[in-house]
Amino acid sequence: MPIVEYKMNIDQDTGKLIVPTWIIDRGHWPNQADHTYVGWVKPESEREYYVPDSVTELSKSDLVTRVLGMHAVNPLTDPDTEENLSESAVTTMVESWYDQFVTKNS
Repeated sequence: MPIVEYKMNIDQDTGKLIVPTWIIDRGHWPNQADHTYVGWVKPESEREYYVPDSVTELSKSDLVTRVLGMHAVNPLTDPDTEENLSESAVTTMVESWYDQFVTKNS
């Protein structure tokens, strides 16, 4: 389950939102609609701590679907031209990001 969708936790002492302690690489692809993020969790064979069963693991196609859904509501733009990206450009960008993210964290 290395790439997951997660929500912030509440620190019981301060009441502030914090990243769950089991998220290793965090804060990617924030979704304002449901307050979720994409992050990395160590594979189960490499960890000695609990990760909730309710955490959603994301395959490459799951991540593409997530980002395309966000893009439909709030279009991603090309930083050079400030024009909205096409769905195929978003798909290519997300697939490339996924591959690089997995390589970096594996």
